[in-house]
Amino acid sequence: MSNLITKKHSAVGKWIQQAITQHEAFYSGFNKLKEHALNAGIFFLSAQQASEHGEFESELIACEGKISRTTVYRYIAFANEVLEWTKAENPKLTSMDDLRKAAVKIVLQSPKGYIALCRQLSLMRKFGEYDEVKYKAKKLLGQGQIEFNFADLATSVEQLTHFGDANYTFKYPEGVDETEFINTVELKLEAALSTIRRLKKTQTVDV
Repeated sequence: MSNLITKKHSAVGKWIQQAITQHEAFYSGFNKLKEHALNAGIFFLSAQQASEHGEFESELIACEGKISRTTVYRYIAFANEVLEWTKAENPKLTSMDDLRKAAVKIVLQSPKGYIALCRQLSLMRKFGEYDEVKYKAKKLLGQGQIEFNFADLATSVEQLTHFGDANYTFKYPEGVDETEFINTVELKLEAALSTIRRLKKTQTVDV
């Protein structure tokens, strides 16, 4: 019996040690990836700042087979974001080299810029794409009709009609690019409006 317990504990300890090894690799790997992303952004930013009028865009066109223009600006946005945090924490640093060295060690204050970059690189699904995938999966699995309460829908729409009033503020989801979020919501609202008009036309709802 004691041998069985010893073997069991040995297996548990082995798995835990393997998990810790992977944890350490993940932690180290994330920091290295963050540094690579930051360095790329700083190099692009430096190139942009050193360019004559139109030169930077021309160089990007020449490199479009390797990296898209949108991706370049995601890198720049991420680097600018991290550099601003670094300047706030180290106001005496002025040179780009000193700022870069400090920025490499800084803990990200928000994942928004990093996530936006990862989404642009297709390392993460773009905002709104997951909902579409879930809907298609349910449809393929034949889970039946999707029902929702029109009263709940009306309440949500009513809240949007007050946006801009003094007592209302718009809170974006954490880690989401704001422009991308608004564009996705706009497309969904247009599709929803089309659905409502179609239902009204066919008189499938009480009006």
